[in-house]
Parts: sequence; C-alpha cells; structure tokens
Amino acid sequence: MEGTASPSSADNLDATLADGLAGLLRQCPDALVLALNVDGVAVPMPPSVPLTGQRVSDAATGPDLVAQKDFLRLIDAWNRTRARGAASVQLSMRDGTSVDVRLFDVRSTHGCLMAVIVETLAVGAVEEDPDSPASRTPVCRVRKDEFAVFLAVDEAAEEMYGLPGAEMIGRTSSEFVHPDDLGVSVDAWMRLLLVPGGTARTRLRQVRPDGSEMWVDIINHNRLDDPELRCVLSDVIDVSEEVNVQRALEAQHRLLRRVMEAMPSGLLHVGVDQRVVHASDQLLTILGSEPGGHAPDLFGAVVESDRPLVLGALAAACDAGLDRDLEVRLVPATPGPERVCALAVRALVDDKGVVVGAVVSASDVTEVTRRRAELEIRASLDPLTHCHNRDSIMAALDLAVRAEPVSGTAVVFIDLDGFKAINDRLGHAAGDRLLCAVADRLDETVRAGDLVGRIGGDEFLVVCPHVPAVGVATSVARRLHDALREPLVIAGEAVRPSASIGVAWVDGTAAPSELVAAADAAMYRAKREHRTEPLLVQVGGAS
Repeated sequence: MEGTASPSSADNLDATLADGLAGLLRQCPDALVLALNVDGVAVPMPPSVPLTGQRVSDAATGPDLVAQKDFLRLIDAWNRTRARGAASVQLSMRDGTSVDVRLFDVRSTHGCLMAVIVETLAVGAVEEDPDSPASRTPVCRVRKDEFAVFLAVDEAAEEMYGLPGAEMIGRTSSEFVHPDDLGVSVDAWMRLLLVPGGTARTRLRQVRPDGSEMWVDIINHNRLDDPELRCVLSDVIDVSEEVNVQRALEAQHRLLRRVMEAMPSGLLHVGVDQRVVHASDQLLTILGSEPGGHAPDLFGAVVESDRPLVLGALAAACDAGLDRDLEVRLVPATPGPERVCALAVRALVDDKGVVVGAVVSASDVTEVTRRRAELEIRASLDPLTHCHNRDSIMAALDLAVRAEPVSGTAVVFIDLDGFKAINDRLGHAAGDRLLCAVADRLDETVRAGDLVGRIGGDEFLVVCPHVPAVGVATSVARRLHDALREPLVIAGEAVRPSASIGVAWVDGTAAPSELVAAADAAMYRAKREHRTEPLLVQVGGAS
C-alpha cells in the first residue's frame, strides 16, 4: 500500500530523514551546508548535525545562493520538503555552478531544516541496471538503491536472469552487465542520479549466470527522493530479437556487399526498373503477397496511408541510390490487429558507382512494437490506479500551459483526509481499493479533455486546460469535491471519503511548477482551516 506519512508514523519518518541526512554527509564531505528555519532564513549550525568536514555557508537565506532563474524551482523543492520531509532539486548557483541540492526537514532531530549542496559533477556513484531476454519473459520491473543494488525483483525478473529473487537481492546490477558495456552503464546511472524524479532510457547487454547474453532497453525512474519509494524503479524490455536482427543485417552487409543483409529476414532483390529479380518465400509470407513481377505489387497488404512510404523508399533507392529504413503497417489477412513490418531498403551499385537495383529486407516486428508500446504505457501510468503518474501529469500540464495560454489553465490539488486512519483500520489492500475508487471517480467527473494524475500517496492532481474564467475552475473543483464525498463500500464497510482541495488558475503563461505549488499551498491551507469546499488561488492575480 502506498500512503503518505501521518502523525502516527512521525517518529519513523523523523528517524529516516535524520539517517538520510547523516548518510549524505558521510558520502559528500566536500559539500556546502546551510541550516534554515521554517521560513527559509539561515540559523547557526546545530552542534548535533553530524558534519564530516563540510563547509557551512554564510548566506542569510537559501535564495541568496541560487541564480534568480531557478528561484521557482527552489521554492517548489522547499514546499515539497515542508510537505513531505525531503526533496532534491538541480539548480544553478549565482556563480553559474550547477549543483544538486538535497533538503531535509530534521526539526525533530536537529531543530532546523538542512540544505546540502553538492556540485553536479561531484555527485553520483554506481552504475545502471538492465534485464530481460527474448526467449523468456519480455518485460520486468526491479527496484535498486542509489548504488544499483537490487532491493526487490518481480517474478519476471527471476525468469529473465534465471535466478531466484533471494539470490539477486543484495547484488549490484554491474555484476550482470557485459564488460564491454560497463562504461555506458556507469555513465547512464551517474547521469540519472543527477536528476531527482527523472527518467532515462539505456540500451546495453547483460550476461546471465549461465553465460548467455541478452540485449535490453532499460527505463530507469529516479525515485530516490520520494519518501515512499527511496529507490530507482527500472522497467526492462527484452530487445534481443530486434538487436540480433540488426546485427545480422550488419554482418551480412559486410560479407556480401549489403545484398545479403536481410538473410534471416525476408529478402527482395529488384532491378533499377523495380522489376523483381528474386523474392524469398519468407518475404512473401511476411507481406502476405503472391509472387509478382513488379516490386510495388508485392506491398498490396500495406495500409493505404503507409504505401507512399514504401513506394518512395523504392524510388529513392533505384533512382537516387539512397537507403531508407521504415516501419509500415500491414492489413491482417484474418480479423485481428494490424501487423507491423520493418523494411530496410538498400541501393545496389556496381564497381563504377552506378545504381543497378536495390535489395529490401523485411521483418515482422509486430511483437517488438507491441512490447515497446506496452512499456511506454507503463512508464506513463500509475501502476496502482492506472491514472497518469507524476511525470506524465506534469508533462501534460506543461503542454496545456504552453499550447493555448490565452484560454486559461487550472490545476486541482487533491489530498484525501483521514486516509491513514482508513488504511490502518481496514488494511493496506482496502486502502489500495480506496485509492483506485477515488481515481475512478475523479476520471468520471472531470470534463472532456481534463486529465487525472496521482502524484504520490493519497495526493492527486487534475489538469484542466481551456478554463476561461475563475468560476469555471471553481465549478470543476466543487464537482470533484462532491463526487468524492459519495459513500462507497470498502472491505465490507461503508466509507465516505473526503478531501482537502486547492485550486490554482492562470489566464496567461505560468510555469507548471508555479501552478502546482500554488494549488498545493491552497490545499494545505484548506486542510489547516478545515474547509468544506475547495480553496482557489489565481496565479498572478487576487485569490
């Protein structure tokens, strides 16, 4: 169950924050540190803070150190720290230095909030991880700590690696990386650590315990600064089949002057007039075609909108000696989804450089494409509620603000009230069902075009583009508030959810982080004042 910290878990959270600060200080003895009060004003460094040689800043406030262009990012990180206990953000200093700032609310332990500032190039450690073979389960998810040590693996990962989970946990991902790709892995991992909340994609080879190799695409999500996760989530898709096809084509090109580059795939050889010289049986099977004398006739199963791509690639090869790679959709022979075919079109030239024809290799990549789409969906959705995750909803907000700023944009920040009590009384599974029910109600209540995202724990964010007036934003928020209050049955018990809601509206341009911070602040004010309806803030205007 994923829930936010509550008063009953305050002691555990305080201890975790203090341990996290101490660990970071041990790791970064050259860092610059600053002790702050709750208003962001510097205070004397408490003797209880376990410094290990760090320099104590003489700045009067945090913003005194930061470049003006990054003030809003610092404020957003400060608000997240106040709300959740810790945050991390990459900023530029006034002297132009790029730094990684880690913030900790350790008032219970040290009587202050702490900022630890590390130069970007000095931050980092460890390598990156992959997993997933084509001959086994194609997609898996693992969790790793900041040193790339496996913390948790799913059953698919066990199948991919050929190891029980108990034997994987505690080992570093570098143990499985192919020696030739270790440098790529380390570089990608270090870059990921510099972007809290960031996502990065890497392709490399891994070696299983039995000695076999696998090519994988890894999408790493840096959630080390998330108080609930404190790990890197890695979604892994097996691309061995795709890579092996590419490598086979390259090998054939070297050996047979590109004529044989498609040999394990379908092969088509045409003359400069696009008349068919040879079409392999495998090519005809992939394309669902009958033998024919003219190359364009073999591509009759290509969907109409993609046919110009094929005809253009053939013409470019035979007329101008140009190579093309493309993917086209094929109409299925029987009822079902469209298939996808990858085509590699290569011009053939004689010893004098004159174009004499072309070869086309064809591979059915339907399954690879499906797996890739599946992974992309997983990367954008919250795994529990299936609404947008934090990265996805923030990207949608950025797009909404930039697309048509004159039409107005609103964000609705929703935090469930009493969720921890429900979770403790009815159990984590019931809490999960409540979160899913809340997400469904929000999705059913918003206007067409509005988007619902879960940004962590029991907090949701609704992005509302095309909001021409404050009244519209208020109306949307009230409908959401009323919808959430309708009772529902969880674990056999009638539950009436309630929520504190903050709304931010802007009728011009504004940074997404500014809107979210304003709505977040309004929500916390509504919660403190026990308001029974949403609290609205107009960014850049009166509230």
